[in-house]
Amino acid sequence: MTQLLFAIAVCMAQAVAQGNPQPFLDDYLELVDIGSTKQLFLDDHVILEMVGARREFHRPWKLPQNPLLRPKNPEENAVVAPFAVFYDPRIERFRLWYMCERTDETTSVLYAESEDGIRWERRASTADGRPAGKFSPFNKVWFRHPERAGELGRRVRDPGAIVYHPWEQDPRRRYKMIQRRGLPLAFSPDGYTWTAEPEMVPSYRGTKDENNFMYDPKGRRWLAFLRQNPPYVGWTHLRRIIIEESQDMVTWSPTTGVLQPDRDDGFGTSFVRCQAYAYEGIYVALPASFISAEHHNPGWRDQIQTELAYSRDGLSWSRLPLRPFIGFGAERTWDRHKAGPALMVTHGDKIFFHYLGSTAQHGSSSDDWETAMGAAILRRDGFVSLEAEAPEQEPAVVLTKVLRFQGDRLYLNADAQGGEIRVDLLIGGYPGDINASDMDQPWKHRRRSVDPITSDSTRHVVQWEGLADVSKVQGVPIRLRFIITGRAKLYAFQFGDRDAR
Repeated sequence: MTQLLFAIAVCMAQAVAQGNPQPFLDDYLELVDIGSTKQLFLDDHVILEMVGARREFHRPWKLPQNPLLRPKNPEENAVVAPFAVFYDPRIERFRLWYMCERTDETTSVLYAESEDGIRWERRASTADGRPAGKFSPFNKVWFRHPERAGELGRRVRDPGAIVYHPWEQDPRRRYKMIQRRGLPLAFSPDGYTWTAEPEMVPSYRGTKDENNFMYDPKGRRWLAFLRQNPPYVGWTHLRRIIIEESQDMVTWSPTTGVLQPDRDDGFGTSFVRCQAYAYEGIYVALPASFISAEHHNPGWRDQIQTELAYSRDGLSWSRLPLRPFIGFGAERTWDRHKAGPALMVTHGDKIFFHYLGSTAQHGSSSDDWETAMGAAILRRDGFVSLEAEAPEQEPAVVLTKVLRFQGDRLYLNADAQGGEIRVDLLIGGYPGDINASDMDQPWKHRRRSVDPITSDSTRHVVQWEGLADVSKVQGVPIRLRFIITGRAKLYAFQFGDRDAR
């Protein structure tokens, strides 16, 4: 065995030295520095090889309580259209900003809060919960002029998104709102009282509406996701999302990325809106796909659904084969013609997707319709799981690339109730590793027998005969070998410090 391993190593070294294209060898030798970042299995970023394993893609499940928030007062005019929602740990509540139906050239922004993301309460958009003036309805969001502090009443056109930016040095601008092109940015210290800044008008090249943006803490930049309307070709009006970058939210780069439908979506599909998020070291986007009259499926025409895309750099995007991610409902349901756009917020062990649902087709002129907000829920990290292809027969084996990590514990997000998951931690025998005397065994299981995982948790601690500390191999090249039996599901893994969340 030692001679065989030595021969393989020699061949690998020769191939590298000669510059021969060897994709497998490149993957075999690649070292991925993962630090303490959680690793999902949307692609092969950390996976070298899978034997007897498959990826299972998961949709969120719609809540039976839907719709959660439906039009109530005349100002909402049959429409509740969410455009920003997140969980605020400072007040321990979910916060929602939504739009109503336009009755003139402007749109009212309304506000609600929730303790659980399901039961929502309209409340005044002031810190004490009291109306800021004699306005109707009392939960309307009002904007102040920066030079006339007592002046309220300014409304906005199609606000694109609200972002809480905890790294902002100016506490008055911790909350940021981007509006329709040509209108200034607005800021707030608490998400309640907003001030428009006439001098800060974004320079991005999107269309006049349906624009969104996000802050990227990894790249320390802002990314705008802008709807681009190409010229009409006959009766076809296909729209896509272009992506631009900025350091200050005002001056934006030329288009650096594109997110658009592909052949599998079918002719006549457009992306009309997209909200994106930084999630566990990757980026997740929720483009809303509009299916026009040209589509081959007559039952889908003039309707909107929510898709899912992911990216490693925020600019180049991939789509999952599971389409749609959130589809419109059955006949006579509240979301039978629209199931999007959607917004994502992670809280506890769940990911909430609050989305717009409607009983009317896009562009419908019918008076008998309603647009409301509902939610779908996914397990935390639950976009994709690794499972055994033949759960009643052979276990699945998943081997990672060479990894370097930080932390003293290995955590798994896994549901192993229908089987079990074992993890071997393999140490590389390269110069500079723990023990140079092991060079004759390039990859060796250095731990004791692993304690199998047989329960369901988003935060399993991997142990070997009761021992969980892996700090001695922190910074050392290692591989992980997952052995998945039965109907166990592995969603993610992460190295981290003891009791880290």
